[in-house]
Amino acid sequence: NSFTVRKDIPVRWVIDSQNAYTCAASIRMPAYNIAQFLQEGQNVIVFTPTQVGNVRFMCGMGMFSGTFTVVE
Repeated sequence: NSFTVRKDIPVRWVIDSQNAYTCAASIRMPAYNIAQFLQEGQNVIVFTPTQVGNVRFMCGMGMFSGTFTVVE
């Protein structure tokens, strides 16, 4: 999973969680101090990227991951 977003523009990240009983039931993005348990169905996380570069996110155990690429 990789997404491109713009610096200083708020991101509304919608995650459709299908199974609340796996390690993918939580999401972490350490660079923005995001750590959230996901409910089954749609979950919304809002953050504003403040620096250009790659921002990694992962499940609670780090087995599933992805990247937001932040551009000017």
